[in-house]
Amino acid sequence: MKGNTFGRQDDDGDNFHLRFVISDPDVDNRVLVVHMTTFKGNGREDTSCILNTGEHPSIKNKSYIRYDNALELTMTEILKDKLAGLVTVNKDISSQLLKKIQNGAQTSYALPKKYFKYFELF
Repeated sequence: MKGNTFGRQDDDGDNFHLRFVISDPDVDNRVLVVHMTTFKGNGREDTSCILNTGEHPSIKNKSYIRYDNALELTMTEILKDKLAGLVTVNKDISSQLLKKIQNGAQTSYALPKKYFKYFELF
C-alpha cells in the first residue's frame, strides 16, 4: 500500500532501482509507483524531488525521483513479482518522505499527465 517500497530490476536488466508506492489504490486496484536513481548533476535530472542520504535506509547517496518512468501496478502484480523473486521488499518510507515524493509528483514537468488522476489518492 501507500508508502511501501520494493527493489526491482529494470525490464532491460541493466539497473536495480528502489521503487515507491505513492498512492492509495484506484477503483481498479492500481497504484502509482515511482523509482529513484542517482543524482549526477548533469543538468538533465528532474529536480522536483531530490532524496538525500539518510531519508530512507536504502538511500546511500544523493538521488532523485524519475517521474518520467512512473507506472501503474496492482498490488497483486507486485506480490507476483515478489513470489517470483523479481522484487525485494524494503522498509516503508516515512510519512514525511512520502509527502515529499507526492509533492514532487504534483510539481514535476516529467510525470505523464495520465497519472494526474492519482493526485486525489494521495
